[in-house]
Parts: sequence; C-alpha cells; structure tokens
Amino acid sequence: LRVQASGVIKLIDTIGYEKAQVIGYSSGAWLTAGLLQYYPERLSSALIGGWDIVNGLPQGPDGPLKFDFFMSYARKTAPELASWVTPDAEAGLSAFFHSLSQHQPMDTVIKQSCVPVAFWAGKDDPGYSSIEAWAKENEFPFLSGNGDHVTAMLQPDSLTLHQIQAFINQVCSK
Repeated sequence: LRVQASGVIKLIDTIGYEKAQVIGYSSGAWLTAGLLQYYPERLSSALIGGWDIVNGLPQGPDGPLKFDFFMSYARKTAPELASWVTPDAEAGLSAFFHSLSQHQPMDTVIKQSCVPVAFWAGKDDPGYSSIEAWAKENEFPFLSGNGDHVTAMLQPDSLTLHQIQAFINQVCSK
C-alpha cells in the first residue's frame, strides 16, 4: 500500500501541487486510505467511497473473495470494464488484488487523522450498510448515492455530485 500511495504522491509532485483533495472509490478508496496513513500532510481532504475500511474486500461465496472469482464475476456483470484484462495484464492485476486482500483495518488511522474525511457509497453497493454505519457511528460525513458498486462510481447521480462538491467547498472554505 505504501508503494501505491507513493506513486500518487509522485503524480501530485509532477503536476506541481503541494496538497490534493483525493476521491477514491473501491480500490481507489483503499489507496486513499493508504494516503491518509502514509502521507496525510499531502492531503487537503479525502473522500472514501465503496470501501469497507474495517473489513476490506467483501466475502466471496466460499470465504474471502478470490481473484479468479472476482474476474469471472466482473467479466459477466461488467464486460466493458474487464475487456482490457489480457492474459499479460492479468498477472499484474492479480498481484494488485493480492495487495487488496492483505487489508489492514484503517479505522484508527482515519479516526486520528487531521485531514477532513467523508465516506460515500451507492445504496445498492454490498458494503453500503457497513460503510454508512461506521461513518455515522464515528461522526464522519456520509454521502449516500444511487446505484450499485459500479454505477455509483462510474455514473454518479446529480445529488451525489452535489454532495461531493459541497464537501469539497466546505473544506476549501476553512
């Protein structure tokens, strides 16, 4: 996670910014949590969407979610998102997935962070209930959108976009 987060920091440096407001959904939210853990001084705010910061990847039908099951499901349910995964690319994607499965709970890091953080999930996302409950229990803003895990990220509704903009505006006004 530290290596992936350092890549984002290099990008922020390359484009010439000292700090960034980061929005991550799904594995991007995992990476956003990693930025909060390793580089909080480089973030103005963080929006974590579609990622359970306590439990990480959801369970598969036979226990922890496995890469082969995930890819099979992705190819069936969102072929347009999985079409780029060639046999050559699959090894790298599998290694990334393995990193995701080595999840360390991020709740303490986020609770102790001085960076403004909000959470977001589509109402039909399998992790919606646990993400919403954790955010509310710990008094973090929670943005509720329409859609499942994929559509909440790729096609957010206008209310979600408005909530995201309001969160960013609130951070910028401080």
